[in-house]
Amino acid sequence: MGTISIEATDKTPSIKFNANQGKLELKGRSIPPNAVEFYKPLTEALKNYRPEAGLPVVADIYLEFFNTVSSKCILDALRLLDALHQKGNNVKINWYYEKDDKDIQEAGIDFQAILKLPFTLISVNEEN
Repeated sequence: MGTISIEATDKTPSIKFNANQGKLELKGRSIPPNAVEFYKPLTEALKNYRPEAGLPVVADIYLEFFNTVSSKCILDALRLLDALHQKGNNVKINWYYEKDDKDIQEAGIDFQAILKLPFTLISVNEEN
């Protein structure tokens, strides 16, 4: 299945997905002109993803800001991970937010409430 590696811009986050290692990282700002198209490679990869038996899947999400359309696309990707979890795969989400960023923290809380998979909220200092 391979990997996805999309570099961040001032309007899009970096997306790094290594299917062989079960690692996904989303990092940066997400205000792309067309969020559905931007996230399409990730959602397509997750739709077809079948992790090796016993391979844990970990998603590390470090978002500074995202718009409403991005929120839906991110939720779509998280739902695909949730579906893997419901099928018995070991899937975990780590949602990082800056200590004083209540908006990103609350978004993580909202996503956590919607999903059934292990979801950890992690406060980080801005200097990290």
